[in-house]
Amino acid sequence: MKKILAFGYIPKQLGGKQTTGLATGIFDLHDAVNQLNSDYKILIAATDINEEEKRINNTLVIGWNRKILIRHMLKYPFRVLYFFYRVLILFLRFRKVIAFSTILAKVIFLDYAIEKTKPDLIHFHGTSGALLSFCLWNKKLNSILRIHGINGFDPSIPNFKIHRKIEKFITDFKFVAVTFVTREIKDEWEVEYGSFRCKMVSILNGYNPKLFYPVKENLINKKYDLITISGLSERKGQIRVLKALIKLQQEGFNLSYLIIGSGKVEEKEKINKLINSNKLKVKLIDYLPQKELNAYLNQSKYFILPSITEGFGKVYVESIGSGTPVIVPGHLPLACEVGVLNSLNSFQLKDSTTDSIFIGLKELFKDPIKYDSVEVSKTIKHLQWNYIAKQYTKIYQSVFNR
Repeated sequence: MKKILAFGYIPKQLGGKQTTGLATGIFDLHDAVNQLNSDYKILIAATDINEEEKRINNTLVIGWNRKILIRHMLKYPFRVLYFFYRVLILFLRFRKVIAFSTILAKVIFLDYAIEKTKPDLIHFHGTSGALLSFCLWNKKLNSILRIHGINGFDPSIPNFKIHRKIEKFITDFKFVAVTFVTREIKDEWEVEYGSFRCKMVSILNGYNPKLFYPVKENLINKKYDLITISGLSERKGQIRVLKALIKLQQEGFNLSYLIIGSGKVEEKEKINKLINSNKLKVKLIDYLPQKELNAYLNQSKYFILPSITEGFGKVYVESIGSGTPVIVPGHLPLACEVGVLNSLNSFQLKDSTTDSIFIGLKELFKDPIKYDSVEVSKTIKHLQWNYIAKQYTKIYQSVFNR
């Protein structure tokens, strides 16, 4: 049995602190591999767990706290000096987006987790994980990287040009394999930064069919015309949907809309102001754990998330898995992925602007998609996590058979 140490986060509903799709995607992927009972055992070093170790579902999670870090630092003082030097290099090079003390603490925690678990392979996620690999003490320990998106060409992200430098920097790192959440991100990475010096392959994100599943139409009441599940932000587009609903209201379309997600106070105030001043049929609910989302998705006719950018957009496939078709901007990577979206499970907008949302919704509600929730769900059966996990075991196998 080969041990693989993944470095990442744990979603809030499982005891972590993260409410993002990234966190659930990282955990669900590795937990699905463990469910296969294959030749590979995944452990997760989680930066948001304070216990020394904790079993969550099928996965052992390694946590940290101040006592653990101090004990490890006292045991390996020369390593700490090395880590300090390597992190200083990163800080001086990318100081606008890197917090020195945070990266140093994570590097020490990673080294502690490696000593504790003695893994055969490290599985990093994203550019932040890749930067940690720059500081590894054991240079002979192989690692793979999963890329969830490209930030270096997204002006909506602060200091995006610094992120571009980081992404170019890590492309020269030595990994044994690099995976991407969509084919388009892989292709774009190669165009902008070149190729990693290893196997590169796209493996999509998945969804959990035990949490996201359809209910037959005759057994459910469609209370909402639209639903959005996401953190509240300009990038995700809740306010642009509201502005489109105001324009639709003026043309006789009085659509109901459910927004689920947490965000900054000022973002909530903007949303509530638009709702109240225009008497929109909108309900706003704070963050909910994954296990509670399926009921709301089944009560909604369409899921809409007009993001400016997405790496993958796991919530789209979770909605389709629930049997609810999605409204998605055509420029997003998922919309360009072969074999995922089609005329039964989705409706594509030209882009994520208010005008496109208005035009798209007007067209859609004049001529709605005629669908059966069970049939919609079947269109992405190949994206259930157990299928994605099997693709990863093939990657692991190729690494260990080198």
